[in-house]
Amino acid sequence: MSQVKSSQVHHYLTLCVMMFLAACQNPKNEPLPQEVKTGKNTETNQNSFRTEGDSIFQKNGRLVFKDEVVFGNTMVALANMSFEEKQTFESRFEGYNSWRKYNQDNAGNENIFPLYFQTDSPTLPTFFTALVNTKREYQIGNTITYLEEGKTYDIPEEQESSLKQEGWFKASNLANFQTNSLRVIGDGKYQFPYRYGSTDFKQVFEVGSIVANGISILYLAQKLEYWGRVSWFRKDWRQAGEVRSTRMNSVYAAISLNAPLPILGTTLLGRNTTNVNFDNEFRLSSGNSNLWRYDVRSSFMEMFVPSHGQQSASTVPPAALGLPGLRVNNASFLKN
Repeated sequence: MSQVKSSQVHHYLTLCVMMFLAACQNPKNEPLPQEVKTGKNTETNQNSFRTEGDSIFQKNGRLVFKDEVVFGNTMVALANMSFEEKQTFESRFEGYNSWRKYNQDNAGNENIFPLYFQTDSPTLPTFFTALVNTKREYQIGNTITYLEEGKTYDIPEEQESSLKQEGWFKASNLANFQTNSLRVIGDGKYQFPYRYGSTDFKQVFEVGSIVANGISILYLAQKLEYWGRVSWFRKDWRQAGEVRSTRMNSVYAAISLNAPLPILGTTLLGRNTTNVNFDNEFRLSSGNSNLWRYDVRSSFMEMFVPSHGQQSASTVPPAALGLPGLRVNNASFLKN
């Protein structure tokens, strides 16, 4: 009788230990954040986002951020990530499909129109479009932000079901909710247009800035675009899907947010990508203002598309060089 009782006690204690250990483990895909506090600001490590609780989660196919601080820290962290790290971040949210992934998957596909904010404005950077779903939505707190044709709309979550038609918001019904919470500016300093086959292409090196929900990010971008359909009725420059290689060497950035402040210089490592089919972005600075002054320089910038007969400037012997891509020695971007 005592042996039976002893065995029951043993099993009970074993079960308690197992339950305790299980309770100590983090849920799958819910890493605890590593935060560095600097004064009044809190920055989240790029590989340790809060996905538990109310910090970031998926709802109705869009990402929901606890507040603007979480949204801003996430966007800044994504701006430091590689292409593969952005994909990993998005995959943490089951049922979430991003604007970034949709355009990347369909780059160069004339049969599928890309998502765009406004055709006559610069392409939105991927560290932002990774946070927006394919219905052009993201949510901060209880407010849904919707993007359409260069305009933004902030919609109370409780009005979502009454305002959507067939699962979509439509700008024609949202005049009362229009805001100006998103602005994007590009300075396409270096461009190389050319024709390959029957298609017009252009390679672009530009400094751009985006302001979203009070957070500003200044970045350097290398883009490959082609002249293709963005709707049934019009053509414009859209992301190309060809494999290309890019280089930025010895990037130096002297940047100020406001004119009265002194400009501080920073030397950054370059970024090289080989045989990829995505645009290259490099974060220069972030803050809370769109009043940028900057002097951005790179000792050498390059893009070449092997399938278009282009080769790197470093290919030897020089006589073996193919058609030129975009190559710039001592690149300079200046805004006073």
